[in-house]
This record gives sequence, C-alpha cells and structure tokens, in this order.
Amino acid sequence: MFKDEITFCVILVYTFWCISINGTALKCLWSVHHAGGKLVYLSTKKRASGPKCPVTGKRIQGIPHLRPAEYKRSRLSRNRRTVNRAYGGVLSGGAVRERIIRAFLVEEQKIVKKVLKIQKAKEKLASKS
Repeated sequence: MFKDEITFCVILVYTFWCISINGTALKCLWSVHHAGGKLVYLSTKKRASGPKCPVTGKRIQGIPHLRPAEYKRSRLSRNRRTVNRAYGGVLSGGAVRERIIRAFLVEEQKIVKKVLKIQKAKEKLASKS
C-alpha cells in the first residue's frame, strides 16, 4: 500500500577561487550562483586606507580609497587618480600651499637683501665724498 519514497540528495559543489584567505580583514565568505548552476565562494577584500600626503600625513582629498593594484592605468582613469593642481594626487592641498608661501617668502627675502646691499653701498659713497 505504501509507495517507496525516493529521496534525492542534492550535493552542492562550491568552487573556491582565492589565492590566500589570510590577507582578508574579516574572513567572510558567501556563495554566489554563476552560469551553469555553478556555486562560487566570494570573500571580502581588505579595506583600503587611501593615499596619504608624505609631508603632513593627512589623507589626500578627491582620490578614491582603493587597493594599490586598483590604481593601475587599466582600472582607473587618469582624472580619477589625480587632483587638478601642482603635485596633485601626491601632496595635500595644505602642503602645496605651504610650499608656495615658503618659496614666495624666500624670493622676497632675496629682494630685501639686494635692496639693503644697494643702500649700504650708497651710504658708503655718500660718506666718502
């Protein structure tokens, strides 16, 4: 009277494409269905701190925080890798401003020294005659 129940055991085969899981911040894995019914594990990537200014140590504004390989030419366009100013993408705005002011003050100091030298020479000529 009872029919034999046929049970199907579904075996899920996961494909794990990862070089090293030790490099991840949190060893989180989750599965994703791909074409052809393929199950693949994905893992979290390490969070990027982003580029920092070597002078001030602050993060550079206007540049996305990515891992070093993501900044290569093929993956990120030039206008997203840099900022539109001198030393853009390398130094922060404050460091560039500081350099400009320092260079200006050095030039002003040179001019003042020249003027003082000329005044002293004029005074010597006036005292001799």
